[in-house]
Amino acid sequence: MDNLIIDLFNKKIINIKNEDIYLDFNILLSYPYIINNIVKFIYDKIKFLEFTNILGVNTCSHITSILSYNHNIPILFLNKNNVVNGVYDDNNITILFNDIIDNHSKIQKKISILKSNKVNIKYIFTIYHKNNIKNNIKNMENIISLFDYNYISHLLVTKNIIKDYFNIKPLLKRIKQLIFVKKSKICYECNISDIKDIITAVDNIGKYIVILKICSNKVTNFNLTYGNALKKLANNHNFIIIDDLGIYDTKHINLSNYKWCDIITTYNQHLQTNIDLIYINDTISNINTNILGIMGSLTNNNHLSLSYPIDNIDSLKINIKKKFNILVISSVFCNEKIIKYINSTL
Repeated sequence: MDNLIIDLFNKKIINIKNEDIYLDFNILLSYPYIINNIVKFIYDKIKFLEFTNILGVNTCSHITSILSYNHNIPILFLNKNNVVNGVYDDNNITILFNDIIDNHSKIQKKISILKSNKVNIKYIFTIYHKNNIKNNIKNMENIISLFDYNYISHLLVTKNIIKDYFNIKPLLKRIKQLIFVKKSKICYECNISDIKDIITAVDNIGKYIVILKICSNKVTNFNLTYGNALKKLANNHNFIIIDDLGIYDTKHINLSNYKWCDIITTYNQHLQTNIDLIYINDTISNINTNILGIMGSLTNNNHLSLSYPIDNIDSLKINIKKKFNILVISSVFCNEKIIKYINSTL
């Protein structure tokens, strides 16, 4: 497997950009011997599973054909009209093959189409699984991958094939992956004081954002229960939470009360804590390792760059040109039109 991954990297089928790994499956199809190796590895992973049929989508339709011919496995095909061709009965147990899982809503939609054709998907086999979103595919017993983000990055670094571009904070890595997966660079600054209104607003916009920014000190009667409710929304919609406390030191707060959020803002670039911080200041000197990102200034790849809060179209246009990693959009300005405009610039 290691030699296969190295070969894929050398042929630029595996690519790395901005600490993210992606595969060019169109190039992969140009190397039959690599396809044959992949088929061998796939069969080793599925040969002891109980199944009656296989079905491939995207690049994997080609791979499943080879797998079917080599190992006498009944194959099904999903045509352009979303109708399944092939012989199968109502008690079929089918493995769905997909080239990459980076968006579970897409694969769930495919499963729904197959279910309407009475194809029973028990397993999903993917060539490459990005380790950036939780496995929330409904009614699935198994997701099997040939290789994943963590395995590839670890191998290429330990073999000294690439520099350790991946030696960055796990939360920063997750945020950059969310930007890629959700096709969004929006931090929603929620300026609402009533927790019920906050929950409603965030639940409506959660799928479009990468980060939620609130100030718990400005929320009426804020408590840990409210924080946990926001954390549940963050898990459901896959975003990060910043509590905009703007602390200078930790002497007067109990950090255990802030486990519901991922990041706290600070005005002290030298503050030492065991939590991730966003430094609010456009003047940068020697910031410490606790600082995950900086608000108001562009940074290098080791830190996240966030704009100051934006509440009008002129400010938005100026900040888009500056190419911040994250644009912080005030809730008084944020709407569907603004969201589409921002994400169209990615």
